[in-house]
Amino acid sequence: MTHERSGLINHPSKPKVRPVDTESFAMTESPAQEPFGEGQASGDEFADLIAFDDLFAQDDALKQQLDSIVDRVEANENTKATDFTVEADDDQWRFIGCGEETIRLVAPAGSGKTQSVVNRVLTQVARGQSLDRFLILTFDNSASLSLREKLEKAIGTACLKGKGTPSVLTLNKFGYQLLKGILRDTVGQCDLGDNPEGDRHESVRRALEELRTKHADVHQLLPKKLARRVYLDLISALKNKVILADKLLKKDPDTMRQLLELAEQTGMLEPWLEPHRNTAAWETAKTQIPSVLISIYKRYNDINRHHNRIDFDDQRLLAYLGLASDERLAAMATSRFGAVIVDEFQDINRLDFEFINLLARNKQLVVVGDDDQSIYSFRGCSPDYIINFPERVGRKVETVILRTNYRCPKNVVEMGNRLIAHNTNRIEKNQIAHRTDQADVKLWHCLNSASEAQVIARFIKRLYTDQSAKGFRYSDVAVLLRMNSQSLPLQIALILEDIPYHCRRDENIIVSDTMKKLLGLIDLHLRLRAEPNQCSLTDSKLICSCIVRYAPDKEVSRFHQEVERCGGYLQLARIPERTFLPTGLTKADFRRAMENLVKDATPLEIVQRISANFKHLGGMIGSLEDAINNTLPLGEFVDIASRFKGDVRQFHDMLAGLHEKVEGGLYHVEEGDAVNLLTYFRAKGRQWNTVMIPGANQKVIPLGDANVEDERRLFYVAITRATSNLIVSYVRNAVRSKVEPSQFIEEMGLNHAEEKRAKVLS
Repeated sequence: MTHERSGLINHPSKPKVRPVDTESFAMTESPAQEPFGEGQASGDEFADLIAFDDLFAQDDALKQQLDSIVDRVEANENTKATDFTVEADDDQWRFIGCGEETIRLVAPAGSGKTQSVVNRVLTQVARGQSLDRFLILTFDNSASLSLREKLEKAIGTACLKGKGTPSVLTLNKFGYQLLKGILRDTVGQCDLGDNPEGDRHESVRRALEELRTKHADVHQLLPKKLARRVYLDLISALKNKVILADKLLKKDPDTMRQLLELAEQTGMLEPWLEPHRNTAAWETAKTQIPSVLISIYKRYNDINRHHNRIDFDDQRLLAYLGLASDERLAAMATSRFGAVIVDEFQDINRLDFEFINLLARNKQLVVVGDDDQSIYSFRGCSPDYIINFPERVGRKVETVILRTNYRCPKNVVEMGNRLIAHNTNRIEKNQIAHRTDQADVKLWHCLNSASEAQVIARFIKRLYTDQSAKGFRYSDVAVLLRMNSQSLPLQIALILEDIPYHCRRDENIIVSDTMKKLLGLIDLHLRLRAEPNQCSLTDSKLICSCIVRYAPDKEVSRFHQEVERCGGYLQLARIPERTFLPTGLTKADFRRAMENLVKDATPLEIVQRISANFKHLGGMIGSLEDAINNTLPLGEFVDIASRFKGDVRQFHDMLAGLHEKVEGGLYHVEEGDAVNLLTYFRAKGRQWNTVMIPGANQKVIPLGDANVEDERRLFYVAITRATSNLIVSYVRNAVRSKVEPSQFIEEMGLNHAEEKRAKVLS
């Protein structure tokens, strides 16, 4: 196929690239040894692991040991990913000039996807097309903003004067515009509100409360401590599968079949069914719980509509249903568009697909994405929509695959290819590196997360010290995590090295409500040791909030009055006669909690006692599975406390000092010159000079019982964010559990030959 070249897009000669050597890697410095899992020792038999006893022992000897490790990293200093350009390679040009009505662009990591989309629009505008004809849809606000900015900048640079402006929107925002515009009379008044997430929780709370009031016998079947978030996740899953509450209530056969198939495939009803398994109530629960959940789903929607509210899923669902039911409105909604371009098509679900397919009816449809980077299966998204796109869309499709990676050094590209090739459900592709330089890739093996965190923080400090004069910034580093609970030791280590870091506020464990409550209880322990009779309303509120799920202010005030009357918490706990306690707080629980709180203790003992007796503080003690399920935000805290060498007063002051440093400016809420501490998911679509991936262990990545191919795609996304340096590390102990290195380490081509770079340091 030949294409007319407009003169706007330059077409350089294809770069020469050496063939990929899939048997060896440039970073290997010693003969290959047995891969993980074959004849592998365990526990103390490992002589080459990095082991430091105390995360807080910041003495000179420790720093010298740390430096001896980080000095081995030969950082790739002078290379970076290719900047945005109006040039195009052969594959990109094939896409840019393609005139077919339906196009699938498969764009692997670092292949210039955004550049190709922008250049396609520029080329068509240069040939006389109006900018108004393009509807460009994304699934993320930041992606939408980035694409819009690059497009506007490219249009300005090229001095193009196209008519109008392209519509670059998230699919949610486009749906919302329709609901507030041409669908307003069809759907009625609706609004997201100022606090849409809070509104969702309030609506499901009211639905549950109404069920309890009107049908107490049925309400008894629901688990008492199930978070509202679980109900909301179910409702969201049903909406994104276009399984409608009204049809479920009418027992529409096709809709009921879809519900049963979804439940069987995903186990989404298990949180409600599992408590009744092997009990006398099992048969009743099995037949009634689906109906109960359907009624909650319907009532949730009704409450929202009564208040003229919609949730995020409704932005797409109601818009889709409104257009699908009225051909005239559907034609009106897309009348000015000649082409629909959909970015990140690998991350769509059934609702997204149906909505997009409707919008693109009689339009040119261009879908862009990479099945190897489909990482949102937990949202109901599936790579199947891009893998089997021709069959699903029912149109003749022209497929273009971008084969060249411009982001990563050669060996990182090779490792990515080797890793992702283990997936079977994918579009076959093998990337070629444009760059010929090599990243310095390291594999570190650490005893526990504390040792791992120390090495990482010290390495970042050394990297910044050595290269800041050359323009290197802390923001050039990303530490990528599979679980938020992994970040606590890392945050502590970064703070101790005075390294600024950035993460989302709700992922900053140091300043979390759980940590504040823990500090408050440790402080109360110290004060009660010194003065057993003291009390305050602040302390009373803290005690109540940490022992029972919810205590109304009136009950807390009355409880505090009882404390003052009796002469303190211990005295109230010990008197035999009946006294007022908040609802849900028994005299036995209160006495046990207070007597254990006031006892003399080591840092480890006080943390264990608090966790055992103040059960609504938040997770500190539990299993690795609890951490995996996101119910253990302080999952490594007990291990950290066990290694602290000082007393409880020093432990409290150390934690308070960390908190003060963080609030004093070391923590960046917004991105700036700070190390990026992110989950793999939040790293999607981004890149950094140096990427560090700690905690690469089985049960963590791949996570628990998660689909291995989904998890492999996630790890592939993580390693392909690196433009210069890549460090992977794993631990022997996580959340007080012995763990093995991730299978993905071997699959990407790393084995003991690289691990030997980390010598024993003790």
